[in-house]
Amino acid sequence: MSDDNRLSLETRLAQACHYVDAVTGGISPPLQFSSTYARNEDYEFVGRHSYSRSGNPSWEVLERVCADLDNGHEALCFASWPLSRSAQTRSSTSQEGLPLRL
Repeated sequence: MSDDNRLSLETRLAQACHYVDAVTGGISPPLQFSSTYARNEDYEFVGRHSYSRSGNPSWEVLERVCADLDNGHEALCFASWPLSRSAQTRSSTSQEGLPLRL
């Protein structure tokens, strides 16, 4: 939990966990619409992402902000209700400790 929890919800959302784009210095997280990512001459991925459904820079910021707002350590966000429900039921035999927020 950080001292940022004393700030208003609006401020915490606007600050997006103090996001700063390493390339541009921008403080608003960009939306990444790429579905696949570049590879080098050895056909290895250039960055840490391979396919947007398994990882996307925009979702990483969203999940970090959601975890912060819920005073948690991490959060998972899903594009649809069926995906979130499936992940929830497969991740644990009990629902304890797996809040599902809509």
